[in-house]
Amino acid sequence: MIIMQIQYHQKHYNRRHVNPLPLGAGVEVGQKYRSEGGFTLLEMLISIILLSILISLSTQAFDAGRRFYGKIQTTEILKNIQTGLQNAYSDNFSVMESNPGQVLTFTNNVTPGGPNLTINQSLRQSNKLCTGTNSSTFAPIAKYLANSYTQNYQDGYGEPLCIFITPQQQVVMNGITVNYHTIAIVSGGRNGTIDPATNLSANGVLTTVGDDVGVLIDGKGLAKNAIDITAKRLSVITSALEIFYAARYQVGAGRSPNIDYFANASRTGAASSNFDSSGPIPSTGGVALTLPQVNLNGLLALSMSDVTDGFGNLFLFDNSSDLVRSPDNANVNMTQAPYTATIFTNLPGGTVMSQTAVGAY
Repeated sequence: MIIMQIQYHQKHYNRRHVNPLPLGAGVEVGQKYRSEGGFTLLEMLISIILLSILISLSTQAFDAGRRFYGKIQTTEILKNIQTGLQNAYSDNFSVMESNPGQVLTFTNNVTPGGPNLTINQSLRQSNKLCTGTNSSTFAPIAKYLANSYTQNYQDGYGEPLCIFITPQQQVVMNGITVNYHTIAIVSGGRNGTIDPATNLSANGVLTTVGDDVGVLIDGKGLAKNAIDITAKRLSVITSALEIFYAARYQVGAGRSPNIDYFANASRTGAASSNFDSSGPIPSTGGVALTLPQVNLNGLLALSMSDVTDGFGNLFLFDNSSDLVRSPDNANVNMTQAPYTATIFTNLPGGTVMSQTAVGAY
């Protein structure tokens, strides 16, 4: 009886404390199961792989974002320089075209009367880089840039921009010959180098290869626009001068067609009955003077812009040389009415653009 009770309790104890692992499984089988609060080697390997993938994806996304930002910033910088250079070129056209070489010359806008400032072409290196562009390169056009010139010499990737300048070119428009340059500003793109095939030809054609990107400042187009502006302003001045002449004739006591109302004195400055002695326009003394020098802009109610040609030069006025009909002309055939005066300007290239005002009665 006692033996049977001991066997019963032993059997009951074994059922409550049975080992879940089969006999002989030992430690190797037990390693397949996770102990409380820990990770198996397999789980750790999977976690490391997933983490590596996430890091790789995030790095690629960061690089893509950086490239995208660099591209956008490069575009903005190039556009800013293009606009600034175009405006600076227009205001300094004659000064720039006084230099036929591959250099851009601008009037010193910082110190009045100071030396002119220049922008030089970058130097092309064998390693495809352009050198010579630095934080002071665009200082000559500082006032034309939306941002500080020190922020515009590098592209969005932090590399110096490359400057290409053609030798001086020449074009004939409506019989008028004009000199001009073409300029290209180029970024080497994400790789930071200029492709050897990227180039600005001597006649102003820009070719970019690979991820290089650039903008053109077309001197020819600016020249055409300047000629159009010059022609329009010449017409405005001539028309206003002819109206002024007719008005002086109407208020004159004698209303004589033998009086030259374009000047109030002779070539030497002497009073004469052949000139509008009470008029406000002085004789230019046998030469040409700018309109402000004889206050013609004030008399004709014209602004300084109105009396400046499209290339930035003040128009010239001649009312007394032998090139106009005047009582003082050395050629007797040029001393009779209708009297004339000439407004003109010297264009870059040497061509004279002029218009003649004819005295109306």
